[in-house]
Amino acid sequence: MTLRRQLLLVSLLLLSLPWAGCQFIREMEGALRHGQEQSLSATATAVAAVLGQREALLYPNPQRRSAPADSYSPVYAHPADQVLIIDGYSDGWEEISSVRLSSEPGQAPLALTYRAATRDDTLYLMLQIEDPEVVFHNPGLSLEPNGDRLLLRTWRAGRRQEYIIATAAPGSVRAIPVGPLQPGFDAGRIKGYWQDAAGGYSLELEIPLAYTGGRLGFYLVNVGHSAGGRFETLGNIEPLDTLAPPWLIYNPAALQQTLAPFSNGGSHLQVVDKDNWLIADVPARHNARGNGSDTFWLLRLLYRSILSRDKLESIPANGATGRATGEEIESALAGIDANHRYQDPGHSSRTVLSAAVPIVYDGGVIGAVVARQSGEEYLSLTDQAFSRLLGYSLLALCAGALGLLGYASLLSWRIRNLSRAAHEAIGDDGSVLGAFPRSTINDEIGDLSRQYADLLDQLRE
Repeated sequence: MTLRRQLLLVSLLLLSLPWAGCQFIREMEGALRHGQEQSLSATATAVAAVLGQREALLYPNPQRRSAPADSYSPVYAHPADQVLIIDGYSDGWEEISSVRLSSEPGQAPLALTYRAATRDDTLYLMLQIEDPEVVFHNPGLSLEPNGDRLLLRTWRAGRRQEYIIATAAPGSVRAIPVGPLQPGFDAGRIKGYWQDAAGGYSLELEIPLAYTGGRLGFYLVNVGHSAGGRFETLGNIEPLDTLAPPWLIYNPAALQQTLAPFSNGGSHLQVVDKDNWLIADVPARHNARGNGSDTFWLLRLLYRSILSRDKLESIPANGATGRATGEEIESALAGIDANHRYQDPGHSSRTVLSAAVPIVYDGGVIGAVVARQSGEEYLSLTDQAFSRLLGYSLLALCAGALGLLGYASLLSWRIRNLSRAAHEAIGDDGSVLGAFPRSTINDEIGDLSRQYADLLDQLRE
């Protein structure tokens, strides 16, 4: 193997430069990861400290915090992102999960699917009823509602208040109070629209949140045409219940407004109550600085592949049912700060860090603050550094390889000249033919050429 090839193989050791750079990037990424965990935990801790002093933000009805579990499931109202038009149609309700109730086997086929949403200080209900035979109110029979109808039950100041929704034909409806109204209440503010539908009807209602008192129960009265006025009921309460109706759980507007300033740092904030209900969800607001999108996509892909780790689990889907789950949330509700890293469902090469901190009030945990942030928030900080490191490493690698190749070529040329001069210095008869060229370069090859010259001079003498 020639000297040039040998030095070319030796130049492959320069590949250790990019490897060392990648190891440095990994170490830097680990330090940034740890810094992100501390920063996100600090944000969640600050939010929890604020909420821990204002219990009413989490529990508009303070009794819910210490109340035992209801025998009926609470009604969870999702926050509405857009204005809901009360027309009896399901437009705008597609993203909100529904709850289905159906009659017992052996009874008349009756089913009810309901959705609940809040916007500002208003509660919206969308009920879709499957009833093969709809009976409208007949004013000629009695002034009291006598057809299919809906009864709403709320709870204020330890007393229940009931309203009936009935109509003689599809169209706009307003509530009718059952019994005397409490001071300051107007049943006409509970309004909606009754719309015919295939196999039944739908009923969309608009109710002031203040009228509910933090509780809401309802049931349908389905009137049959058989003799005796037989009817059946279906809902989340029973007509003869004397206890308070189930809790109404929603996102308080004051809580959302309190959390809004904390989301400017790029953190997605959520608040969970003691029973895992999601009562606040504030998306992240990214600041003006870039998030790495200005980095060339190939370099960004290479960087992410260098930092790739084992497959992580996806973020639990919390918004559909209204309950938030996760290891860090369960730990926070037990009073212990925790964080967990998930796989970003929208990007296979990104991760999401989730930090949960308990909210402590009066010596007990009343909820948890969950702060989430994408890994891009800190990986983007090293994109430019990685680009420069990669460029400098490739430049150093190319310069080193070319330098070694040129130096090997120079050495090979000098050795060939020395070999040629030694071959031509001695004739076929063994006589010294001429003066041997002396090198003036002060290195080993120069010393060798001068020693050859001195030896040939001695032979000539």
